[in-house]
Amino acid sequence: MNFRQIQAIVHSWFGIVVLWGIFFIFFTGSVAYFRTELNVWAQPEAMSRIQHIPSTQQSAQIAFNYLNQNAEDAKRWRVTVANERMPVNLLQWQDENGRYQQLQNPLTGELLNPVHDTLGGDLFFKLHYTLYPLPSKIGSFIVAIISIIFLISLISGIITHKKIIKEFFVFRSYKGQRSLLDLHHITGIVTFPFYLIMGFTGLLILFYLVLPWGLSQHYGKAGIPQFYNEMQYIEMAKPSTSSSSTTMQPFKKFIEQLPAQTQTGAFLDKFEVRKPNKADAVISFEYNYKNIITLN
Repeated sequence: MNFRQIQAIVHSWFGIVVLWGIFFIFFTGSVAYFRTELNVWAQPEAMSRIQHIPSTQQSAQIAFNYLNQNAEDAKRWRVTVANERMPVNLLQWQDENGRYQQLQNPLTGELLNPVHDTLGGDLFFKLHYTLYPLPSKIGSFIVAIISIIFLISLISGIITHKKIIKEFFVFRSYKGQRSLLDLHHITGIVTFPFYLIMGFTGLLILFYLVLPWGLSQHYGKAGIPQFYNEMQYIEMAKPSTSSSSTTMQPFKKFIEQLPAQTQTGAFLDKFEVRKPNKADAVISFEYNYKNIITLN
């Protein structure tokens, strides 16, 4: 048995092993692009109470006021401001006891409870990369292993078909299994770059589960949270110790200066406050685009 025959066997069996897993991951990931719309659809009793959407600045100020009064000791606040896709404020905060999430009326500031106890579109998002309801780490590890096997099956398929360009232009109709194999060659070549990029980038996102030793060596047991904290946040210059300020600057001071929409068409989508109500608090604002379904 030569090398090419071995690759053909690997391609066939690895493809069979991960086929339905890959289909499930790709399908749920595609649906998850519309999780915001599905969340709105799944909670009609909350969304129907919103008569109109106020300005971005007003929605942000309403959200800030609530968190400032009810979660003043939290480590972090994160707010997705009401917009056309999601007409309510999404409040998230974290303290020593855990993480919390609430929907808020952007006009009145009241919390929109009770709502259906449902994940809505977030269900597909969790299914996509953690195989919910499996524990997050276990499900993500299984997805990472499937990605590895998927990449091996892609590469072995290229090695197996040494006349890949010639076979791409051949389709023998009404030949039973031969016709199916030709169709497999054509569709496989067309979609190969897409599958390769999706499999590889998905594996990169979960690299810390497959190759955890570097992070553990550099950061210790708490390596993953510390690593992502360094990746996501830029360490800001700390205020002078001689400063008399003991609290953060007024939120209204910033929100009044920021445009609801930039010259490029991006609109104010989220804001986050780290170490709220402290002198070294950091407030960050995030802009997004209305007609793009992915994050920017």
